[in-house]
Amino acid sequence: MALQMARAWIGRRRHTRPRLSLAEQVRRQARRIVITVIGLVFITCTLCLVLGLLVEKAFAQDQADAGMDVMLIIDNSNSMFDKGGIGSDPELRRIEAAQLFITYLGVDSGITAHQVGVIGYGGRAEEVLPLTSLADEDRRHEMAELIANPRRMAWTNPAAALRLAQQALIEMESGDRRQAVVLLTDGKPEWDSTPTASERAEIVADLRQIGTAYAEEGVQLFILLLGNTATDADPEIAEVYVPLWRELGEATGGRFYAVRGADGLIDIYHDVLLTLSGVSTDGAVVDVALSGGLERRVINVEPNLRRVTFVIRVVQPQASSMVVTLTRPDGRGLHSGEAGVRHTAYGTTAIWAVDNPEAGDWVVTMEGQGSVTVWKDYIVEPVPTPVPTAAATPVPTPTALPTATVTPRPTPTPAPTILVPGLPETAFLGAPVTVTVRLRPATPAGANAWAAWSIAGGSELDRILLLDDGRAGDRTGGDGILSGVWIADTAGVVEVRIWYEIAGREMGSWVGRVRVETVPRLSMDVPPDGTTWRTGRSVALTARWMAGKAPVDAGGVVTITMVDATGAVVSTATGTPGKALMLAVPDTTGTYTVSAQAADEGSDRPRISDVISFEVQVRHPFPVWALGAGIAGAAALGAGPRVYAWASRRPQLVGTLRVLSRPTGYTGAMVEDLSILRTRRLQLGGRRGPFGLPDQPSVWGELDVVDGDGYVALTAGTGPSVMVNNRITQRVLLHDGDVIEVGDLRLRYECLKPETS
Repeated sequence: MALQMARAWIGRRRHTRPRLSLAEQVRRQARRIVITVIGLVFITCTLCLVLGLLVEKAFAQDQADAGMDVMLIIDNSNSMFDKGGIGSDPELRRIEAAQLFITYLGVDSGITAHQVGVIGYGGRAEEVLPLTSLADEDRRHEMAELIANPRRMAWTNPAAALRLAQQALIEMESGDRRQAVVLLTDGKPEWDSTPTASERAEIVADLRQIGTAYAEEGVQLFILLLGNTATDADPEIAEVYVPLWRELGEATGGRFYAVRGADGLIDIYHDVLLTLSGVSTDGAVVDVALSGGLERRVINVEPNLRRVTFVIRVVQPQASSMVVTLTRPDGRGLHSGEAGVRHTAYGTTAIWAVDNPEAGDWVVTMEGQGSVTVWKDYIVEPVPTPVPTAAATPVPTPTALPTATVTPRPTPTPAPTILVPGLPETAFLGAPVTVTVRLRPATPAGANAWAAWSIAGGSELDRILLLDDGRAGDRTGGDGILSGVWIADTAGVVEVRIWYEIAGREMGSWVGRVRVETVPRLSMDVPPDGTTWRTGRSVALTARWMAGKAPVDAGGVVTITMVDATGAVVSTATGTPGKALMLAVPDTTGTYTVSAQAADEGSDRPRISDVISFEVQVRHPFPVWALGAGIAGAAALGAGPRVYAWASRRPQLVGTLRVLSRPTGYTGAMVEDLSILRTRRLQLGGRRGPFGLPDQPSVWGELDVVDGDGYVALTAGTGPSVMVNNRITQRVLLHDGDVIEVGDLRLRYECLKPETS
């Protein structure tokens, strides 16, 4: 019924609707066409706007990814080195910071082609390293090694260094690449004479002019002022140069940093890296010092990060080790070969960069002795903006315009870099010193390389031509490695300058130093109790090579022998120079002669051999009954406290025994600090001693103090064999890090007592 009514109503509408005239139909059709055209224009404009925004974003991203050219200017004037105990940076923290800079930017070089150059300056400026790509890890290591030993330079001229950096950036023709200069100074310019007021004003005006040129060329200038008590005493630095450095940095879009002490340079260079890269940071999320053992710290990584970078710096004492590992929230470790993971390391610093990291708690595990600092830097993934969807109206496809062919601009060929691997820090008088040189990327045609030796700051001693013909110390001809040999004929610090020239014109140079020592002689430490030893005891003796007053790690084998008055050998000990050896004292009293003999054949010096000896008196120990009577008498006279003080000063057990692995059913101690026991003797194992074996009730070893130096000796007991460093022993002098094995029980002896002094 309802359907019939609807049909009737529609029929009436059709019959009652007025018939339109032809003119009215044309007007309505024209109106529809206009509305359609306006809609198409609106949609086209919207699409063009969105496309323009996308192109602008892509162009900005291309500019950001175009890379950076950064020149590091490092102050190597005299005041930066050890200068009567008041040098600004005698430990070369500035070099470690520059190496961190190179390493950090190198992580990004797989995505963005960054370049870094290094200039050292004093009274003059010299290019230590031209602008060089950081894309290759081996090349980065070579760069870090090239700047590792800065040349000490007289006076200070930062203006010359800034001009040299400016020229290097101009010659590179970077195009869209960002350019920056990082200048390190410890104060102000220095002259070789007292400057007048007008000269001071001229250098300030000159620096301002250079800053203006940097600003006009779009080069950011970061200035690091390294201060200490010596620079604080100069009022001109605070009144003139601090405002000037701040003015120059801010005028170029860079920054000024006042660094208090060289240890703060690592943090400041890291901050400059973040500013240049536009990376956010949580700072040092881990900063701990470990004296041994294992420690873990948690670092939270937020969701929606495009990249997280962990900068790990480890500083450890000499002859110690530190192992640091990173673990993801799911327990998996990081590996440099994984997709989205980039890793690089040099010196004290390792860097991990992880793309699209998992959110959650990452774990840093540290084991060993030293200090560990971990910075967490990150880039947030931007939230995508939804793009409006156009109506499904077909839009005509524009005809593609012909693209102009762009002729690439030729890239200037950089001058080859001089690499000098393997130059020894120390040589011996009369020994050959081999100089090996590489020119990277290749040796130019017609180039001659030279090495000149001279006393630092003095006249030239010798000059040699470096060859690549398989002669005069060169191993293989034609392999691109230039070599030469110099015979060290002058003791002291000798400077070697290496350069290459083409058609008589010098193209580049490198400067290093070698300390020439006299032939080492043997020296031996005599125990503190002079030349009187007790029968039946053992004494610790250390024989070492000495060049002047400094010990030398020359190697070889040393033999210590004890003979009686007739020349008969009564005791011997053999080991390595520089290590304490335990010599048994005979049971017979009398006068004995102790001799140490050592020899070593080195490839970089003449054969060395030496013998030293001294006499010693061997006597019986003081009778126990007499000692008891003396103590009783002293106590009767009120001297008890003095006797106790004397006894407490006697050498006692030192160090720590730590369980590395244990047998099934072991219930003994895991760590035993011997120093707090305040005893000279300790039994190991048994029913009462520490480190007892579950299936061995008897004492398996005993620790006691060796008279003289206070070293700890281990004597094997009954039961299973005792092994120290995989060698079965009956009695051995323990050193830091020795591993003791008894059955399935493994212990490590830890003691920071120096083995040489």
